[in-house]
Amino acid sequence: MLCSKILMRYSCSKANKQLLYTEINLLFSERLEESFSVFPHKDIKKGGGQMKGKISVKEGIKIGCLCALIGICVCVAAVGSKKKVAVMLPVDQKIIILDAGHGGWDPGKTGSLGKDEKNINLAVMEKLQQYLEQGGATVYITRATDEALGSKKKADMAERKKIANESNGDILVSIHQNAFPSTGAKGAQVFYHKSSEDGKNLAELIQERLKTNVDNENKRLAKQNSDYYILRTTEIPAVIVECGFISNPAEEQLLNDEAYQTKLAWAIYLGIIDYFSQTESV
Repeated sequence: MLCSKILMRYSCSKANKQLLYTEINLLFSERLEESFSVFPHKDIKKGGGQMKGKISVKEGIKIGCLCALIGICVCVAAVGSKKKVAVMLPVDQKIIILDAGHGGWDPGKTGSLGKDEKNINLAVMEKLQQYLEQGGATVYITRATDEALGSKKKADMAERKKIANESNGDILVSIHQNAFPSTGAKGAQVFYHKSSEDGKNLAELIQERLKTNVDNENKRLAKQNSDYYILRTTEIPAVIVECGFISNPAEEQLLNDEAYQTKLAWAIYLGIIDYFSQTESV
């Protein structure tokens, strides 16, 4: 069953009864359907954009009742004030750097189907970028097309580090695909640097969302790795999301499927939402 959780927070000034802010965070906590655009669906509108998820009629009624209750609370709190009510997601006004690994002359790993990692990385990143921007975040990306950032690997990685460290960002998420000599290895896994407590927290939250929203049988845990250049040299909390094993023919086919890429992006987005929800409540 698709479940939802609505978190609402507001406060009012005693002086003028003005509603200071309302924060509504609609999170789908279990597996989404393969498509977000198939009728029937609920639209969550933010800044002219929308996110879509299929829900049952029963769940729709529940969500409708909750939204109606929230609307009443907001109206009551805003009585006597002509100020606008600000509706914000936890990523609103955050600066997030997205890195699609490899590109151009560097294909990354190539699967048995002949598909290159670099293209999957870019596709997932683009979908994640859309969700974040719809949520109000400012997103900087290391590449928007099939291009490398340098003529050699060292120069390419140095440029990615530069973008991350000069952007004054809150977090960095780098998208990659895994590979292993054994074709049986599978499952998404998130990596962080051992010296970054925030990076560890972000990685664990994204890992949990990848499990609950993409593959509930995935037993992998977020793992520290101090060898990755982008994790060692980035000055902000950073994670590498290995979305799956391109060396596994069955998983490689999924990773090249647009609906599955959308699921991955949505799960990563929810993990980021969870992260900023926690940091703001501390």
